[in-house]
Amino acid sequence: ISTTQDAVIGGVALFALGLGMGIPLILVAVGDRKLLPSTGPWMNVVKAFYGVMLLAVAIWLVERLVPAWLALTLWGLLIAVTGVQLGAFDAAKAGWERTRKGLGLVMFAYGIALLAGAVSGANDPMKPLAPFTASNPAVADGSAPQMAHAQFLRLESPADIRNQLAQAKRDGTPVMLDFYADWCISCKVMERNVFSNGSVIQALSPYTLLQLDMTDNTPAQQALLEELGLFGPPAILFYGNDGAELETARILGEMDREQFLGHLNALDMSGGS
Repeated sequence: ISTTQDAVIGGVALFALGLGMGIPLILVAVGDRKLLPSTGPWMNVVKAFYGVMLLAVAIWLVERLVPAWLALTLWGLLIAVTGVQLGAFDAAKAGWERTRKGLGLVMFAYGIALLAGAVSGANDPMKPLAPFTASNPAVADGSAPQMAHAQFLRLESPADIRNQLAQAKRDGTPVMLDFYADWCISCKVMERNVFSNGSVIQALSPYTLLQLDMTDNTPAQQALLEELGLFGPPAILFYGNDGAELETARILGEMDREQFLGHLNALDMSGGS
């Protein structure tokens, strides 16, 4: 609702969500035991599976509040221990026991990779060994090496943001203002998948890149959100060469790399709207 400003779409989406969650319960209640499988040892497997899933959800929720290395450590421990529980180091007979052991070995190896990444400073669970494999060589013509991430000026004070916007207006430079918070999962996804992409970095080179860090969510930051009519991060605002905001160019919510590049290419930064 905050992204589309359409209460009808939001209400229909929530109604559909409620139906999707409620219909299975209604079918089970009406069908009694006819729709339920019989009890047996398989229930212990289901119990263990959902136990691991609950721990995974707990880590997913807490990773927005803790440092990246700690989040990777928690993921690594959970996955490695689950691999051991699957029989990674147990003797296995031919058949499904070896399949389960193989899966356990893969999970254990991935868990160790996550723990190694946590020690070496990685921040992406999908690329835990990036610190060991990343390279930043200079290009062939001897120019400076490419940046690995768009260079934002991260500030916490709305007053500092206003000062930077005023300076960019005097310089006639377009500005991209990103609202970020450590507890914002979508913000971290865009940091990792969008702003670290070479094409995006090049497309953003004409801009002054500002980032308001709203992790502490101070009263001054909340007042700025209210002034701009924003719900909260993730949100990205664009300002033209004349210092006026391009209100129709706002990004509210998460975008992938292709969507973001298409959005940038469609902008006219000569003036605000």
